[in-house]
Amino acid sequence: MLTIFLPAHRKGRGSSICGIIYGRSILDMHFTNTDKIHQKLLHLLISDPNFGHVAFVTTFWPPVIDSIYPTQETELKINFWVEVAALHCFYFRFLLGVNASVIVNALVGAGIFVPLVVDQLINLNLTFELTDIGKEIWREFESIKETIRESKRELEKLVATTTHSKEM
Repeated sequence: MLTIFLPAHRKGRGSSICGIIYGRSILDMHFTNTDKIHQKLLHLLISDPNFGHVAFVTTFWPPVIDSIYPTQETELKINFWVEVAALHCFYFRFLLGVNASVIVNALVGAGIFVPLVVDQLINLNLTFELTDIGKEIWREFESIKETIRESKRELEKLVATTTHSKEM
């Protein structure tokens, strides 16, 4: 999205953003560390005052909604989206037969906004790695690299210990 928006915005073509749709499968019953990272990155992408331009949409609802899925939806709102609930975001179920235009119309009705990362890239003239979201992505990348280095050291120790045991 930003790769299309930014060049046009820089050239003064009047591009604007009304909202962001964040989809999550209702079938996904587990909340992972990756989910937490996605949520953190979303905050850094747009900034808290702009959450009125975000639609959290649950997808892949089965044709027959039994008791587990509404419970899953409630758990999602309480445990995963609780921080943004007070920020006036939208919630939708994307069901068969539900027109996507309802979601789009809600976001368009919220008006246009400038995501934090766009403000930092264009108005502050920062490079991506110096934006709030760029710095966080770099921190996550460095953390992953360190985890890999630690795993490699442990594996080397294990191989050395196994090799030494076989020689005895």
